[in-house]
Amino acid sequence: MTGSCKAFSHGTKNPHNPHPRYSGFLASSLPPAAYDGCLERFLGIMGSTARPERLLAGEACTNSLTTVLGLGAVLQNTVTLLPGQKQTICYTAGLAVSLEDARAAAQESFRDPQSQLEAAQRAMRQKYDTLHAQTPDVRVNSIFNYWTQKQVDFCSLGKRPCAIMRRSQWRS
Repeated sequence: MTGSCKAFSHGTKNPHNPHPRYSGFLASSLPPAAYDGCLERFLGIMGSTARPERLLAGEACTNSLTTVLGLGAVLQNTVTLLPGQKQTICYTAGLAVSLEDARAAAQESFRDPQSQLEAAQRAMRQKYDTLHAQTPDVRVNSIFNYWTQKQVDFCSLGKRPCAIMRRSQWRS
């Protein structure tokens, strides 16, 4: 499966970046028809992630770029399927030092998407199954055992990049 890396938040020139791999990317195994790097251009003034104005208006992405303010990553793919036809499109989001680094990571993830997905699922199960609480309240169990653990992990992401990648991967 080949892919294309279009939406890329450029540059690591900010001296306050928490780690070298601070530029994010979004890539698709199908070449995108358009993209938006500026989230406001896609969502619109009154839109939201649940109801983006550009999508509701049936308009294409604008190929916008942005800096830190309003940073987002939206890829627009155009797919035409015949009745009964199927097509698999893989998306990869990640952190990279450069566009070349992002393209290499995306290509690696597109090689065998099923095994990549299974490996990610195993890693997440292993990570989140290590701490478990059981109380008389099923809702408390659900919140603690799933949402809270992920929330703590996601909130510490900028301070601990090793949470998503091995240290050898993010050294420059």
